[in-house]
Amino acid sequence: MAYKLVETALAQADLDAILSYLALSLENPAAATAFANEVEKCYAALEQLPYLYEQCRDPRLSSKGYRKAIIKHYLLIYRVDEAQKTVYLLRFFYGRQNYETLL
Repeated sequence: MAYKLVETALAQADLDAILSYLALSLENPAAATAFANEVEKCYAALEQLPYLYEQCRDPRLSSKGYRKAIIKHYLLIYRVDEAQKTVYLLRFFYGRQNYETLL
């Protein structure tokens, strides 16, 4: 049974910002395309195996069931609602950001 993916508005805005940064600011549309492809692969994996990626190590985030997928230099923070068979895609962060304080 595949899980449903629900992308929050913040996650969509984060992803749009990352793709714009790669394509426009860095003038590297190939990098933006490659990143978008990796995100799609991650989403496909989450539909089938939502517990594939590790739980966040921060105790506060872990208690909320937040997990993190590493995609190139970025993190996707998500949580699984097992009762609803739904994966909520919450935010994307640059890997060096202190994402624990931003959630």
